[in-house]
Amino acid sequence: MMNKPRMYSQLEWEAQRREITRMYVAENMPLKEMMESMKTQYSFHANQRQYKTRIAQWGLEKKVKHNEMVAIVHLDRQRRMQGKITSFRVRKRAVDPRKIQRFLREKQILDTESLSNLSTPSVISYTTSKQISPTNATEKEFKISASKEKNPVNPSELKDTMSLKASSFEASASYSELSLSCATEQSHVSQSRYALSRHSSPRSFTGYPPKLRSTTGDTSLMYDLFDFSAAAKSTVRSSNLPLQTAIVSKRSLPTRWQTPSESREIAIDSESVDEVLETLESLVELAGRVEDQGKYEWSRVLLQRVVRLHHRRLGNSHPTTLDAIQALTRILRAQGRYSEAEKLLSGALKAFRETRGDSHADTLDCIGLLALVMMNQGRLSEAEAQARMALEKRLTFSNINDLGVAQSKNILGTVLASAGRHQEAEKLHREVLNARTKILGGEHESTIKAMDALAEALCGQGKYDLMMSEYLKMLEIQTRIIGRQHPQTLSTLHNIAMAHGEQGLYQESEDKYRQVIDLKTLILGLEHPHTLASMHNLAWILGQQKRYSESEKLSKRILELKERILGPEHPSTLFTQANLIPVLESLGEDDEAEKLARATLASRAKVLGHDHPNTLASRVRLARFLQDNGDYTEAMELFCQVLVIRQRVLGDQHIATREVAKSLDLLTMYMNEEEESIKSDSEESSEYVGGLVAFCKDLTCACARMEPSR
Repeated sequence: MMNKPRMYSQLEWEAQRREITRMYVAENMPLKEMMESMKTQYSFHANQRQYKTRIAQWGLEKKVKHNEMVAIVHLDRQRRMQGKITSFRVRKRAVDPRKIQRFLREKQILDTESLSNLSTPSVISYTTSKQISPTNATEKEFKISASKEKNPVNPSELKDTMSLKASSFEASASYSELSLSCATEQSHVSQSRYALSRHSSPRSFTGYPPKLRSTTGDTSLMYDLFDFSAAAKSTVRSSNLPLQTAIVSKRSLPTRWQTPSESREIAIDSESVDEVLETLESLVELAGRVEDQGKYEWSRVLLQRVVRLHHRRLGNSHPTTLDAIQALTRILRAQGRYSEAEKLLSGALKAFRETRGDSHADTLDCIGLLALVMMNQGRLSEAEAQARMALEKRLTFSNINDLGVAQSKNILGTVLASAGRHQEAEKLHREVLNARTKILGGEHESTIKAMDALAEALCGQGKYDLMMSEYLKMLEIQTRIIGRQHPQTLSTLHNIAMAHGEQGLYQESEDKYRQVIDLKTLILGLEHPHTLASMHNLAWILGQQKRYSESEKLSKRILELKERILGPEHPSTLFTQANLIPVLESLGEDDEAEKLARATLASRAKVLGHDHPNTLASRVRLARFLQDNGDYTEAMELFCQVLVIRQRVLGDQHIATREVAKSLDLLTMYMNEEEESIKSDSEESSEYVGGLVAFCKDLTCACARMEPSR
């Protein structure tokens, strides 16, 4: 059976980078010949479009771009007038002088004055090969009279276009960064969920050591095509974005990209399918770079346009449609916009079922994504049902070791772990790990993700030695292949620090977190969501060591940053807010703690819904606070609400349900004890407390029959 091209991960591309560079650059092998050699020697079946994208990112392109050639012509003219014959190199490759002359004959090149503001691309280098007498005679070689041309160039128009591309190219470097997962925060935040949040292509980051540096290629065209004004108007993003792209809408775009209505969207209706795919893939890549900087709102604006353009030009039946939808879903989940993600996936699922059928792989993948969104919303029973349906259908026509089956098992295992059923999740994740190791190898990125998911399931069961073993295996592989400062490696170090904390090794955990925070601040920046996630966990560790003042100070700092960067109602912001409450209680700041507890509960009920596990956790936190402060009536009411919801969603035997039932029993016991202690002091007080106990018991019975409002 012939192997089909597929999307390769970052680790796979990095593993082949040396061979690709050797063949394509050192041996000057043509692209198609190099592709065939990679297929036969290494079973690497990427398509031509993927190779071109990767080669551009690595700065290995052989072809000199138009703006680079214009700059060369401009430089050559200037230096000839100084009496210097110049040899040029682009990306360390010599430029044939005949190409320059041919470019002059075929293209319209403006005079020096019109291009005086054009900066020289950094990929161009030059040396003086010969000295001649300075002369102005060479002007005739370069100056082409516009009057002799049928379609004369408007100098100001071209100048505007070139300056826009130049500024966009300079700005694109700031968006160049290696891929990092989108962390799923818990009360003790884990960064091990990047299995659900990865791009297929690596990004490079100019702040890394030389080992990890790579040029980004020319992404200026992508900036020319998009007006980011929608993102610029958003309040849910960082205020220090390096690229002010909202001004694009006020500038002149290249005529060939303008529609008759002068729309700033891509005029792709007349392009071939291959050209459309290449353009959209570049835009997804740009969105990924922005996402990796933690600028989720900018990435969302890009991806929403990609999905719309993809649907308009390629339709629902194209194989890459799901990739675009999956990328947008990931961003919406990272922003906590679960209802929007569900709406997107529900529409896509309906279209896939109509065009491809219920058992098509894309339909089942879409069902799996929908299950994850339901899990994020706390609808665990529905999520499990969807995940099981996708797995069962896939097993009817696929081999048990198929990668699609492994992915469906991975999603089901994730849902089960979220529901606290870690033993079942462990079994599934071990099957996924075995399948991926067998098919892809032990060092493939997907295999590492399976190890990560297994480690989480082990953590949930208290199997800390086995969990640490998995994390250390991951760390060794990642350090060897992508380096210790790669964001994915830092994510594993974050999880190792968390593992120490779970075992009560708080000093070791603190040391690890501080190390990770220093590296993330250097590489990603202080305001990146994943830097804040590690700071969040460090604050929790300080609280566990009873260093409450330090924990409070750090938590308030994180909360301020998250409110500004992610928004005050983002799930991650609310986690930090919730973790600050017990710290304030320990410091005796009861009024502030109660105020924050009520605010957190209200925000979570509004954003996540009344039945979401995090909302229920906030109810329990407030109930215990009220119980400790003697407000038994409201505490009993809150406990009852949580008990009814957990019985309905999780069942009577679930550990979370039993914990709430136990809290209710303890509260009733405290009230009975207080009744007995007061009884000897005052008959009147006794009657009051007795009536209160009877009222709370009646309320408990009523809550057992009550259906809570959503």
